[in-house]
Amino acid sequence: MNKDRVVAFSDAIVAIIITILALDLPKPDSFTLEALLSNWSRYLVYIANFVIITGMWYQHHNLFEKITFISKRAFWTNSLWLLLQSFIPFVSSWVYLYPYKIVPTLVFLFVNMLWVISYRLTYMALSKDNDIKPYSVKYTLVYIITFIVIGASAFFNINVTRVLLFISYFGIVYYSPCFDEKHMLSNKSIK
Repeated sequence: MNKDRVVAFSDAIVAIIITILALDLPKPDSFTLEALLSNWSRYLVYIANFVIITGMWYQHHNLFEKITFISKRAFWTNSLWLLLQSFIPFVSSWVYLYPYKIVPTLVFLFVNMLWVISYRLTYMALSKDNDIKPYSVKYTLVYIITFIVIGASAFFNINVTRVLLFISYFGIVYYSPCFDEKHMLSNKSIK
């Protein structure tokens, strides 16, 4: 499979998803600063989604810079990553409409958890096909447990859930082992 075509396709989908998120932002209903700030929580959700999507895109970019071969398995895991990412504007919008309801929040968390797992599957498929260092499954388990804990917090306090999710986004993006470019250059597994 041609790497450049897969990268161009992936980049286009990511750009469209971010555009959809931006188009869903509410417009102020008047010219006042108060009208602008009345939707501050929706803007915060947009910023969090923008950060996680661009951070994951950066990881994706670094990963695809290091590879030379894309198998069918890697193509389809990458397609799954894109599919799950395309649901983010939908579930974000649902959370906007029902900010204090548990079901939209849990679905949002579930989609995000599946999205992160699908990226890990893409990484694993590409590491098997290329000379890229695989990382320990324990990192994926940590992400899954983190999402479960955040989801459980929704039953107690939805605002705590939002704060935990926002903090976890930065952890996923900036402390992921596959975010480290040096990590990908070695072909020895992390213990």
